Amino acid sequence: MNTIVLPAALLGSFISHLLDRTVLSLFIGALLFFVAGLMLLKQTAGDRKLLKVGDCWYVLLFIGATSTSMAGLAIGIVLIPLLFFAGEDIKLAGRYSIAIAVVYTCIATIGYIAFGWSQTASMPYCLGYVYYPAVDLPPR
Repeated sequence: MNTIVLPAALLGSFISHLLDRTVLSLFIGALLFFVAGLMLLKQTAGDRKLLKVGDCWYVLLFIGATSTSMAGLAIGIVLIPLLFFAGEDIKLAGRYSIAIAVVYTCIATIGYIAFGWSQTASMPYCLGYVYYPAVDLPPR
């Protein structure tokens, strides 16, 4: 599982580094509309399976990890609806997402630091594209 997530998280942060802000904003909007459409389509289909998870698990995982890394979002935003659309139980899809999220988050953060390293001097309180005040650290 993580052998798919690691390169996808790095690829997503690299692609977002190359894209213009406007294009990236449009991508994020389209991604959220796509996920909402999948959920609506699944609701109208009822209990009928629209895809077999076993046939496309790695493809769904790669698409979910790459697209959410590009958008700087948590992987569950895309992965859970994709798995639910593919006929997986929503609770099991959430468990898969949580299991993958720890590794995905660390690798995507490293990617955003590495690909944004040249921007560090021009943005205060940043390390690459990671903004320190947005990182929620527990008080000491």
